[in-house]
Amino acid sequence: MVSLSLLVVVVSLLPFLCNAAIARKEESQKFTRELIRLPSSYPCTFWHEGQQFVARCGNRGLREVPSYLPPDITILDLTLNKFEILLNESFVDVPAVKKLQLSRNQLRHIMKETFYPLRCLEQLILGYNHLINLDADMFSMNQKLFFLDFGHNDFTAIPLTALNQLIPSVKKLVLSRNNISRLDFHLSENLQNLNLLNLSSNQMIAIPKIFFRIRSLVTLDISRNRIFSLTSGPLSFLSNLTYLTTVCSPQSISQFVGKSIFDFNPDTVCGPNLTIYISVSVLTFSCIIGSVLAWRNRWWLNYKCFHFRLLIIGYYELQDARERQDYRYDLNIIFPIEDEGWVLEKFMIALQVHLPDFQRNRIVCGDDDLPLGGMRFDTIDRIIENSFKNLVVVSNDSVNDANYLMMLQMAVAHMNDVQLENVVMVFREDIPDNQLPYLVRLFLSKNKPYFQWSEERYQQMLFWEGLTKTLTRNKKMNGVLPL
Repeated sequence: MVSLSLLVVVVSLLPFLCNAAIARKEESQKFTRELIRLPSSYPCTFWHEGQQFVARCGNRGLREVPSYLPPDITILDLTLNKFEILLNESFVDVPAVKKLQLSRNQLRHIMKETFYPLRCLEQLILGYNHLINLDADMFSMNQKLFFLDFGHNDFTAIPLTALNQLIPSVKKLVLSRNNISRLDFHLSENLQNLNLLNLSSNQMIAIPKIFFRIRSLVTLDISRNRIFSLTSGPLSFLSNLTYLTTVCSPQSISQFVGKSIFDFNPDTVCGPNLTIYISVSVLTFSCIIGSVLAWRNRWWLNYKCFHFRLLIIGYYELQDARERQDYRYDLNIIFPIEDEGWVLEKFMIALQVHLPDFQRNRIVCGDDDLPLGGMRFDTIDRIIENSFKNLVVVSNDSVNDANYLMMLQMAVAHMNDVQLENVVMVFREDIPDNQLPYLVRLFLSKNKPYFQWSEERYQQMLFWEGLTKTLTRNKKMNGVLPL
């Protein structure tokens, strides 16, 4: 009787105590002005959110509550620190706190009178710690507390002794991801104002029928437990319960209102999730079919992937380490005697315009430029070996020219020997495929460089742009032509 009277007195004084704490605003403003004198290493930052004064001291490696906190703080954030214990005097300097965040610390013990100074406290978040139990009547001075989060701790039972005098004010209670295997018989009688109860990811096997008497309950989460059935009895609590989460997703259970159940299987409330089952089956079947098709077409896919990789990231082109100036001749032009007029009167003149760096005395064009004093084919062979590029003119007159075909074979053989693409073909005119010499068709089949001459102005511009680029570099080959 004495303790009940004391409780009535404390409850009647609470509004005056909260007003007294907030009435210290003038003192707090003076204190806030002094914050500018705090060292730069002070672990907290402060700001106002509407009527709330926020202090953020999270993720600072703290092991105790910082000193010199403003007394009118209403939201105190101490998450992501290294608290292992909370002392009775930890919060004596911040009596106006309404929301206290202590999640993601290393809390293992909280002294009995730790929260006594926080008489305006409404929300307490203690998730992601290592709490096993709480002292009796720990929250006896926190009669405004309506939200409690004990998720991700090591409780084996609901800390009913700590909540004994607080329970009527609690509306939301989170106890997910603990090791709770049983519920106190008197729990439901004391939680008549509870709207939300989260007991997911625990070790519960069954819920006693007394639990159904919490008429105020709106949301109940008992998913990821070991519950196979509920004790038989009328579900009178379903008149307010909106969502019952078992093993699937939150599901309306209005179809059970006013009914009795005897063997309640949670699976029957939300039923099998056909969408997930069908999606997984289709995905598995598609993966199997895709794997079989990929295996059967692996070479084609590898070829396409290679080209796609070239398209995206390109490739490194290996070139001859020697420069054009390291050779005796810049260019050696091979052509049949019938095309001599075209080569000298048209091609050579245009070549000097587009490639002025190619000096005339370093270009071999026909028999008149051959050095004297040797056999003709021996001299031509030396010129081919000492030329940076060998340009071969192909026309209808070259098809049956034996001397021309011999020089062509010598140029291609030298290209195989040095493993450089130093031979380029220029087609003066169109030639039917069945009339092309074997070496020419072989050259083209290996994607070696060639160009088509044209009298049309735009085509000539493209011709000289490509030919100029090819004549100024020698790429390394990745294979040889089978002669």
